[in-house]
Formats: sequence, structure tokens, C-alpha cells
Amino acid sequence: MKYITKNKYIYMYMYMYMYMYMYIYLHTHLYIFIYIYICNNQSSFFFFFYKKKNKFAVWLKEECNLVQYLELFTKAEIADITLLNTITSEQDLVDIGINSKFHRRRIWQQIQDFQLAMREFDQWLDEIRMRRLYKSLFEKRGVVTVGALFRTIGPQNDSDKVKIAQYFGVENMSHWELIWNHLKRYAIHPGGSAINVGGKHYSQVIPEKVISDQLAAVLQMEEQKRKLIDAQRQPSRVSLQMNAQAQVQLVQRNELQLAEA
Repeated sequence: MKYITKNKYIYMYMYMYMYMYMYIYLHTHLYIFIYIYICNNQSSFFFFFYKKKNKFAVWLKEECNLVQYLELFTKAEIADITLLNTITSEQDLVDIGINSKFHRRRIWQQIQDFQLAMREFDQWLDEIRMRRLYKSLFEKRGVVTVGALFRTIGPQNDSDKVKIAQYFGVENMSHWELIWNHLKRYAIHPGGSAINVGGKHYSQVIPEKVISDQLAAVLQMEEQKRKLIDAQRQPSRVSLQMNAQAQVQLVQRNELQLAEA
């Protein structure tokens, strides 16, 4: 009887060790597989991670640096990035329960900037004639500014184009091709609302026409600056005259010394 009981424990320990070995073996290989997949599909992984984030909480933290008020916005049922345009005054923030005047002022300023970006997004969609068709689809994913759409599409490869279209619910690929190409032609402007792309700090994306106009202004300013620097490097007319007079006096002094000698 004791022999049977002893064998029973031996088999039990053997099964336990086998189970632990298989558990560690499988999980180790699973983690290795996930790591290799992430390394080979960084853009897809970024896209998956980005769409899971709470966009309102991210905005409140990164733009306002006042994430402690997230609970108040949640209780007021307005913790939604697409609802920021419903806040029309600083008094609305008082009603929510934000008592600090300086915090209200900061949040209200950021809201106004964000509302401006939302209007620019509507204008951009109107320009490419896609507002009526796809604005509601973008809003469902919390994308209400050109910057937000750029953060979603900008870091992606062309191979991810179909995947992102499915994510937004865009079925007409010719329309999505148009949106994709228009957004890819946008550039980074040195001023405006700040966004983060791939860990780097950029500004709000703006149309090519605006960029060309501003580029011309910048080039003109650079030309004026260059002329000013050249003028500063060159001696003035008065200094040239003084130098000429000094040289004449030096020559005359040398001639007198030679004559006396």
C-alpha cells in the first residue's frame, strides 16, 4: 500500500514538472514570436497601439497637463474628444467643477485651439469633397483634426493602407486613395498646434498652398537678413573716407620724414 502511494506521488511530481516545463517553453517561444513580429511590423504595431488609446485622456494630459480633471469630465459625460466643440465658454468648465481659475484658463485656451483645428479639418474635408461621406466615420474613431488623421496615417507604410481603411470603415478604396494621397502631400509647418509623430515634436499639418506662400515669405525674410549681414560686414562710406584721409596723412608724414632726412 505504501509502495503504491509512493509511486502515486512520484507520478504527480513528474506531471507537475512536465506541465511547468511546457508552460515555460511555450510562453518563451510566444514572447520571442511577438518580439520578432513587432520588429518586422513596427508601423502596424504603432497603429494597433494608437487606436487603443483614450484620445481625450491623452489630449488632457499632453496638451493641458491637467489629467487630474479627467474624472470631472467623465462625470459630466463630456470626456470625449469629439465633444470638445460643445464647450462654448469658460463658464462651462466652472459648471463641470474645475475651481482653479488658472487651470480653467489653460484648459479653455487649449479647447479653443482644438476647436480651431476641428474647423480646419472640416474645411480640408470640404476641399477634397469627402466631408459628407466620411466625417462621421472619422469621428467614430475619435479623429476630428488633420493632425489626428496624420498621426494615424503618417507613420504607416503603403502596405497598411487597406488595413487602415477597414479600421475607419471606408469601403470605397478610390476615395481612400484620394484621402491617403492628399494627406501624404501635406507637410510639417514650423508653427501652429503641436502634434507628436513617432516620438518627435511636430506642428499642425497644413495645405501645400499655405506652405508655398509661407515659404516665399520666409525666403524673402532670409534674403533681407542676408543683405543686412552683408551691409554690416562692409564698412560704411564715412569709415572709408576716414580711412582714406588717414592713409593720405600717413603718406604725407612719411614724405616729410624723408625730406628732413
